[in-house]
Amino acid sequence: MKERPNLLKKKQWAQTFREEILQYQALFLVNPKGVNAHEDRIIRRRIKEIKGKYKLVKNRVFGFAIQGTPFEQLSDHLKDMTAIVYHEDGVELSKVIQSLVREIPELEFKAGVIEGYYFPKERLLSIANLPPRPVLLGQLLGTFRAPAQQFVSLISTPLRQFLSLLEQIKEKRPQTPEGGESMSELTKEQVIEYLSNLSVMEIVDLVKELEERWGVQAAAAMPVAVAGMAAAGQEVQEEEKEVKYRVVVKDAGQQKVQAIKVLRELFDVGLKEAKGMLEGLPRTIKEDITREEADDIATKLAQVGVTVEVETM
Repeated sequence: MKERPNLLKKKQWAQTFREEILQYQALFLVNPKGVNAHEDRIIRRRIKEIKGKYKLVKNRVFGFAIQGTPFEQLSDHLKDMTAIVYHEDGVELSKVIQSLVREIPELEFKAGVIEGYYFPKERLLSIANLPPRPVLLGQLLGTFRAPAQQFVSLISTPLRQFLSLLEQIKEKRPQTPEGGESMSELTKEQVIEYLSNLSVMEIVDLVKELEERWGVQAAAAMPVAVAGMAAAGQEVQEEEKEVKYRVVVKDAGQQKVQAIKVLRELFDVGLKEAKGMLEGLPRTIKEDITREEADDIATKLAQVGVTVEVETM
């Protein structure tokens, strides 16, 4: 039976759109119901600034587009109004979405997929608060350092347990005729190369698996006798300490009197100084601070309509 032209057109659009989104690592669903025109412009501008894409979609047609893709996990959330946001870097995108959801109460985050990993709305904050990839690699190294004796034991017997951990993320290695794992060709260089190529989400998963298996915390790295490893761990700890943030005002909003009042209370400044913080935007109003301090400032300013962004330095 010949398909109706309208249905055929929708399927063709779905196929084209599927090919487009498969080029991206991260795709989020949001519900913009209740967002006004001014807020919509803010959302689109902020996403465009990080070179992301934002589109309103019809649930049924979008459902066709994600069939058979890693994003099919989002099918259960195709209800009510739906907009999709997609980007190469899921962590960077989650930071922007978290900031927008905080500033625009009408905008609702539904769920997302990053690098094939599904996460619901309650995990948005945990993803957005992930440190940069170098710091995550440092945490992974710290996990290795803590149980040094156990790690040496693992790599000498002969990598069986360690390989088992790696295989929880990567596909299984070829097996021997007896059903055992073939590890004779696995070298130290191959392990290093593998770890170097891990994505952000894979690093997070591996750190968690190693912490649970070895009963340690990545942040609580212990000194070991291997000088090179200890030195590297120290560099990582220093790098983690150096992660600081800045608060940037993007848009002063419509409640400037209230915004000036909040700025005066936050920074203990006069009227002139507070007004100056809302001029010549975008403007950095505070830098070299912790994430907690930055989020506190951003939250209080968002409550009076100021659009702000927390950035790493």
